Amino acid sequence: MRFRNILILILSVIVAFSCSGKKHYIIPQRKMASILVDLHLADEIGLNRYSFRNNETKLDSSNMYGWVFKKHDVTKAEFDSSIFYYAGKGDALNKIYNVVSDRISKMEADLAKTEEELSKKNTIYESDTLRKLPFDGKRNKIPIDIPLTGEGIYTVNAKLVMQFIDQSINPHMTAYFWYDDGSNQGVRDYFREIPIKKSSKPVIYSVSKNLDNPKFTHLRGYILDDDNTDTTYMKYAIVFKVFITK
Repeated sequence: MRFRNILILILSVIVAFSCSGKKHYIIPQRKMASILVDLHLADEIGLNRYSFRNNETKLDSSNMYGWVFKKHDVTKAEFDSSIFYYAGKGDALNKIYNVVSDRISKMEADLAKTEEELSKKNTIYESDTLRKLPFDGKRNKIPIDIPLTGEGIYTVNAKLVMQFIDQSINPHMTAYFWYDDGSNQGVRDYFREIPIKKSSKPVIYSVSKNLDNPKFTHLRGYILDDDNTDTTYMKYAIVFKVFITK
């Protein structure tokens, strides 16, 4: 069920406030709907379908829900009291959930449409291996390195989500055409840099560049790149799919 875990959360809040009888600030309906959308996405990505596989790297509910409240500038107490309030207002609660359902359905439809459009292009490389950070590497940049197949327009696509608690500075996708000229770095012709947004939902990022120099032999880069200078930061991201079209 789409909102099962969120409904469980709401029921637990109602029980708690039924016992305490406390009343606090009430979050407006529109803002409440936005919070519930993010809570649902956090639950889906961090705890359920794409949960991490050991205690050290698991994103538990306190981590995942915490950034949602911070993003919307509300406290857990304000959220709890608002849920309790709306639970007693059936019509208002139904309106909120209709908005939540519509927004999530639109997100899913838009993502599916984008994937369908991209799938119609000639794919020269594809990886459906699910990469979950930090389980697969605390600072893993996820490199790409494929041989080129001649001149033409190459497009690097990646379906991923980077959590708000990710510590990357200026996260972005890096790609470049490369050939070996005997130097340490080789010759590089960079694609434009694509910024990666810290978000609560999966996004498909794409960047294209025309190859008209036959000297270049490979397309290289990093799906997850950043400007961090230290070696202690942690990434919290999931890369669902990487594919390159021409």
